[in-house]
Amino acid sequence: MLVVIAGAELFTGNNLVVSTITWSAFLVKNLVPVTIGNVIGGAVFVGLGYWGAYLRPSK
Repeated sequence: MLVVIAGAELFTGNNLVVSTITWSAFLVKNLVPVTIGNVIGGAVFVGLGYWGAYLRPSK
């Protein structure tokens, strides 16, 4: 974990305050939005792929 934090500080150029990294912040600000985005995006793109492959009206 320390390596990831040190890498983030090097790439952003900001001083990273380690005390702001909490499990609740990780869940609320990262994991939940990413999971929701993956579910919606996966449903849309997989649905479009299946529609294009199987359900699109033939000419």
